[in-house]
Amino acid sequence: MSNCTKCHRHLNECQDCRGGRAGQSPLGDALHCRNCKDTGLVCNEHGGHWQ
Repeated sequence: MSNCTKCHRHLNECQDCRGGRAGQSPLGDALHCRNCKDTGLVCNEHGGHWQ
């Protein structure tokens, strides 16, 4: 698993987009996650700003 580049803590799966599997909108466009910045991973301390 990956670690945060800022604090080196373990990264967790983003619960907002289920780990980067946000899917598609009804119009077929890809959905984007603001919480993890589309990485699918978040740091408990830095959220999606870990990279």
